[in-house]
Amino acid sequence: RDRRALVTSFANLAAKVVTLATSFATVPLTLHYLGNERFGLWMTISSLTALLAFADLGLGNGLLNAISDASGREDSTAIRRVIASAGAMLSGIALLLLLTLVPTILLVNWSDLFGLTDSAAISELTPALLVFVACFVSNIVAGVIGRTQLGLQMGFLNGIAAAIGSLIGLAAVLLAIYLGAGLPWLIAGLLGGPLLALIGSGVWLFVHLRPDLIPRCDDVESATMVRLARLGGLFFVLQMASALAFASDNLIGARYAGAAAVGEFAIATKLFSVVVILVPMFLGPLWPAYGEAISRGDITWVRRTLMRSTCLAAVLAGAGAMALLAMFGPLTELWLQRQPAVSSTLLVGLAAWSLINALGTSIAMFLNGAHVVWEQTVIAVVFAGVCLAAKLYFVGRHGLDAIPWATSITYTLVVLVPYGLLLPGILRRLSTAR
Repeated sequence: RDRRALVTSFANLAAKVVTLATSFATVPLTLHYLGNERFGLWMTISSLTALLAFADLGLGNGLLNAISDASGREDSTAIRRVIASAGAMLSGIALLLLLTLVPTILLVNWSDLFGLTDSAAISELTPALLVFVACFVSNIVAGVIGRTQLGLQMGFLNGIAAAIGSLIGLAAVLLAIYLGAGLPWLIAGLLGGPLLALIGSGVWLFVHLRPDLIPRCDDVESATMVRLARLGGLFFVLQMASALAFASDNLIGARYAGAAAVGEFAIATKLFSVVVILVPMFLGPLWPAYGEAISRGDITWVRRTLMRSTCLAAVLAGAGAMALLAMFGPLTELWLQRQPAVSSTLLVGLAAWSLINALGTSIAMFLNGAHVVWEQTVIAVVFAGVCLAAKLYFVGRHGLDAIPWATSITYTLVVLVPYGLLLPGILRRLSTAR
């Protein structure tokens, strides 16, 4: 269990490095090849892939929980049923999106909406959107593969597939440029590469590693679908509340401080986001590990791992934040050839948030694995409202420097304190159930 979590963490880290490297490499290539207007379309359409995090309505996370629980019981039949049921539900969502988005793309005059003047961009816009939708809905269904791998504590397959997919996508983009292909082909290459790699990892999982888990049509169960829908709905609300709390910073900043100030603020947050992204990447594999351990009744491992992972998260996040705080000037000078005009108050606030976020993520991985989702959802909804109100109030009076402090203080009071109150009772309940 520990070995698989560690291997998955390093595989995810490697995949993230490869993905970021290929992402940075495609920017100068496509900018020169496409020109300003078509490049703007390329960036806009590519950024829409972030919607994948919400398009499955939380079913992917519900699937992960159900698989880790069944895996702990070594119940292959139950695993097949949740895979088949989730696959059927996600296929329905994908079909509904396809029937909605395709007519919308064909009927709306998108060139006017985007304000296009270049004839090549106008002619390629509709085909490019259709290609994006095709890849988008395919990824929704293929997401079953990734969540199954994570639930079985084989998330390293997902990480390897992500790295290979990014490289395939880069190669496809280079080939499209070499052949003089249009924007639709670039999008097909960029999004199709990771999709093909994910499908390939699924074939390896179900054919070579676990053929006993290949789902059949009669494995689809209405009761399982209802259970996944309820759990997925909670995860969906949890995701939306978190996105509302954290994704509003630039909008609030632009409203009170102007776009220029937001640009400097965004540079600082971008640099500290390295800690916010990488630390949870190491903690993520513990989610299914907790679920499997709880299902087996191994509460001793759960307690020990929760303590160790929380301490490790604090050390890693604290060390990373302090290093960025000390090296912010030289790093931004190297990166941007200039130093952003930001205050030490903002930088210290971002460092504090990096540490606090790591602590909350460590506990959240345990709560997810323990199926404590309803309580998390309620806390997240309350936090989103309180956090937004605090940001609006303090930013209006103290400027952008207040944003990370408002986030840190409200998260500590509304999230970490309730988590601390919940943990002893949850651990006692798990020990008693054992």
